[in-house]
Amino acid sequence: MEDSPQTGLRRLTGTRFTVRTAAVFFLLSVVFELIFVTSPVPLFGAVRGGLVAVSCHLLYACLFAAMGIGLWTARPWGYRMMIAGTIFYTLDKLRYLLDGRARADELARLTKGYEAIFEMVNMDMLDPVTYLAYGLIVTCWWGFILYLYSHRDYFRAIE
Repeated sequence: MEDSPQTGLRRLTGTRFTVRTAAVFFLLSVVFELIFVTSPVPLFGAVRGGLVAVSCHLLYACLFAAMGIGLWTARPWGYRMMIAGTIFYTLDKLRYLLDGRARADELARLTKGYEAIFEMVNMDMLDPVTYLAYGLIVTCWWGFILYLYSHRDYFRAIE
């Protein structure tokens, strides 16, 4: 059974709200990347600052900006940008999870000065929780890609 024109329009309007909301969050992510542009990043076995950190944050800022603009404007390239960005994000998080030394350095940096508080935490549980959290985040990204795929007509509506 086919949708009536009104049902299709309602579906497109609901999709537009969802996609544009996601676009706003991607654009807010750009702001946060730029605010924290000098924050160290875990990379290649250590927590790195300086030009490496700035480059990583600017790369993510550009990626998030392209994804946000692509979603907001509903152009076909926006859908492709979301897929490319999700692949990049997934590979980056996989790289992070496989870099145990960098994660350990990052944890040491984050807990420095708070040792008394972290004595109460079972530190052996942090790795499984980290894997679970990043697994959930990446799964949500791919779930959004599936949502976009099921609503891909949204990106063709203004062609």
